[in-house]
Amino acid sequence: MGGFVDKATYLITVSLKNEYAFYGLGFFPGDVKKIDNWKALLPAELKKYHADRLKAEIALIARDYTIDTDYQDPAIKALQQPADKPH
Repeated sequence: MGGFVDKATYLITVSLKNEYAFYGLGFFPGDVKKIDNWKALLPAELKKYHADRLKAEIALIARDYTIDTDYQDPAIKALQQPADKPH
């Protein structure tokens, strides 16, 4: 570090995306109809990915890897039902 003692530089890049950009554009790139309908299509896509993850975990467990089975996917706010609305 150029002769400096106990000094360092840390460079961090942060990329933020909203749920539309992450899920809509990320799961259905280039398909405008699917992107426009991402909220309805995403649950089925997530089920496929979850099944793939379970298969991978089973294979890893068979090879003596430890899997964190308490992990839960983060909530997708756009797919959550609104709480009871006042009348």
